[in-house]
Amino acid sequence: MAAKVILNPYSGRWSALKRKDEATAALREAGIEFELALTEGPQHGIELAEQAARAGFSPIISAGGDGATGEVINGLHRAAPDGVPACSRTRLRGYVTVRPSDVEGVAS
Repeated sequence: MAAKVILNPYSGRWSALKRKDEATAALREAGIEFELALTEGPQHGIELAEQAARAGFSPIISAGGDGATGEVINGLHRAAPDGVPACSRTRLRGYVTVRPSDVEGVAS
């Protein structure tokens, strides 16, 4: 199945939205099949991630900062409570290793 990319367009004071085309082009160039979903407000990432997990998307990629990534992790937790630990911002560091400035590196 395709990957699901959940993008918080406000991340980095709207810089994530400005780099959306660059990121999607890098994923396509790397041959990654994906669907893109943009969050529309607080907590929306939780709903999108839960829906994506239940629909079988894999992997589910968070494109945003700590808050967006925390929401995605919590959505995954809702879909599979025994498989993903609940997460707060203070517990997030162990999950995030990719820097948004390295779009090409993420795709490859």
